[in-house]
Amino acid sequence: MEIDPRFPVKLDAISDVPEPLRTALIESVPSGESVRLLVHSPAFSTATAKSPATVLAITANGWFVCSETEDGGAAVEKCDFRNTLFFELTSILLSGQLKIFFATVGTSYAAT
Repeated sequence: MEIDPRFPVKLDAISDVPEPLRTALIESVPSGESVRLLVHSPAFSTATAKSPATVLAITANGWFVCSETEDGGAAVEKCDFRNTLFFELTSILLSGQLKIFFATVGTSYAAT
């Protein structure tokens, strides 16, 4: 699948996800669990902010966000739906960035 490096795009399969995000996603999603939605957002920067390339994967049980790291690797945040507090959609409209707030072991976190 051809990915436009300027805009987020819905992907059809994990095999369409660019490296190193593909490997991180394959290692994180349990085998046998189907991915219902994949959205790739390319890296972009403005005068004041820099955002890495990311992939949002939605399964029947939860979500995964894979982000490129500065050293060329990938980091993964994941959570099941029952521990997801809320999605912040304002940041999508203003800056093209999705924020997901979730809780694990009594502590709240954010994935962007």
